[in-house]
Amino acid sequence: MECKLYDTYDTPTHDLFIGEIVQTYADEAVLSEGKVDITKVKPLLFDMSSIKYWSLGDAVANCWSVGATPGAHTAQALALRERLLTSEHAMPARRGGGHSLRITPGRDSF
Repeated sequence: MECKLYDTYDTPTHDLFIGEIVQTYADEAVLSEGKVDITKVKPLLFDMSSIKYWSLGDAVANCWSVGATPGAHTAQALALRERLLTSEHAMPARRGGGHSLRITPGRDSF
C-alpha cells in the first residue's frame, strides 16, 4: 500500500498514525478474476492481545446476507457462532482487549 501521512500522535503506549491510502498493489499471482484472493495471499495476522500470529481459515459466511432479514437466520448464526468459538484459531475475549462474539437468539438480527 502507498499511504500519505497526515499526522502522528504519540501516546504513552503507542503511536497513532493518521493518513490516507493513496494506492494499493498486488502481485498478479494472488489475483482471481481481477480481485485479491485471500486464499492465495495467505496473510499472517498479528494479535496484540494474545501476542500471537494467526492465519486465516475457510470463509464462514457471506457478508450482509446472514443478517439481511431479522430473525430469519438465527440457526445459521448460532451454527456460525459455534464454529467460530470452537475453531482452533478462536481468540479468547480479554478484559480491555481481545475479541468476543455475542449472539442472542430472537434478539439479534441474524
